[in-house]
Amino acid sequence: MATRIKDTEVDEQDAARAFAATLQRNLRYVREEEKPELAAVLRRKGWSYRRIAEALTTPYGVVSRWLSGPDLELRQFAAAGRLCAARRAVQAAAPMAPLAAPDQADDAATAAVASRIDALATRLDQIVESLESERQSARGREERLLTAIDELKAAITALRS
Repeated sequence: MATRIKDTEVDEQDAARAFAATLQRNLRYVREEEKPELAAVLRRKGWSYRRIAEALTTPYGVVSRWLSGPDLELRQFAAAGRLCAARRAVQAAAPMAPLAAPDQADDAATAAVASRIDALATRLDQIVESLESERQSARGREERLLTAIDELKAAITALRS
């Protein structure tokens, strides 16, 4: 299956492999606190939890918590009957405090995170474009080499005749 990226035919599997390799090479530059954001970006791009965990060299359970949130995990344990009755009673008795109205600091932090996610998504797109450009360049070199080889074969055949 192929997709069109800026009027260029790209094999999705090859592009994904190339991107994953680039991500692995550059992972050392990603701070630990940025990994959840990157995981969210990769998930929006259609990556599976397992693939994200492998690419970020992070345990699957951690990626799952990042992307699903702790509340979901708690509900799953309760539904499976693994959450003890005492803990359920404490949770039922202790109502959650209402969320405080967001202040300017929260808005600024949210804007900073959103900006960083957008920057990461833009960088991912640039990397894909760069990889496609390199692929096209390599195809051109390959064609020129094959043409030169055919010409040399023809010249050798002509000399032997």
